[in-house]
Amino acid sequence: MISKSLSAVALAVCLVACNSGEKSPDAASGAATSAGAVKPAAEGKKAEEGKAAEGKAAEGKGETILGGGKATKLPKLNLQIDLPEDSAVTDAIIGEGHTVMGASAPLNVAPAGENKPKTLEAAQKEFEDFKPQNIKTETLPDGWVLTFENEGSMGKNYWAMVRRELGGKSYICDTSVGHEKQRDAVVAACKSLRP
Repeated sequence: MISKSLSAVALAVCLVACNSGEKSPDAASGAATSAGAVKPAAEGKKAEEGKAAEGKAAEGKGETILGGGKATKLPKLNLQIDLPEDSAVTDAIIGEGHTVMGASAPLNVAPAGENKPKTLEAAQKEFEDFKPQNIKTETLPDGWVLTFENEGSMGKNYWAMVRRELGGKSYICDTSVGHEKQRDAVVAACKSLRP
């Protein structure tokens, strides 16, 4: 189940990356446009329109909510999360919750079902088949963080799984991405989850 959810994140990242728009002239091949990069005027206008739409976005099913580098609502979960400006929140591709798409911090947030690991030890055991390297764990007052890397067919993958207990409910926030900075941004976003 985790591999299906994380595959959905990988697909979302690919779709976003394929349509990521203009890159700065000094951007490396395959690198996403950084938040501080100079963008063409037309793209800047689109970004302004997108920010205006954020305020008008309905909280109903199927609506896209743009992150603005600030608290962003996750209406299906009745939570908020701090997301980079290039983020868009949609309904989850698979299951309940939300998928956050964007070059900086693509992730999934969903209720932690019975099949999700409840402890760090259980999470580490679940990922044993992935041959994890550089495993790091962190205990939070209301949950935990697990990060690791592994080698895949297209190079190094950076994984994160964060479990949070908020308002009497359990949530999993996770990702599998191609860059360490993306994973670190996801962990920061997952730690910012709140009612």
